[in-house]
Amino acid sequence: LSYKVVVSGLSLWRRFLVQPEVDPRWVLFPAEESSKSLEWLTSLVADQELYKRYHLALEHAETSVSGQEKENFVIKKTREIREQSEQRAAISRTLAASVLLVGLHRLQADG
Repeated sequence: LSYKVVVSGLSLWRRFLVQPEVDPRWVLFPAEESSKSLEWLTSLVADQELYKRYHLALEHAETSVSGQEKENFVIKKTREIREQSEQRAAISRTLAASVLLVGLHRLQADG
């Protein structure tokens, strides 16, 4: 799971939803089918395992860059990865909730 891709995607969704010519109903509540974007945003907000996916990604990146095996990690490095993955998960969830709120606010404002 790429943190940069998630944050960039959320930033672009937010930018898209605040455009005056965009009707959030088209994206968040399409008439014909379920909304993949709404599913993705709500899954990010509610995902309790997001921290673990970021942790695995950071761990993989660290082993790839350093050439060390997972078992050779120092406790300090493991703690840093855990704290960074928790922070990334919290930021991702907050951004996803913010994007949802922007869309819902636009829906309410438009009536």
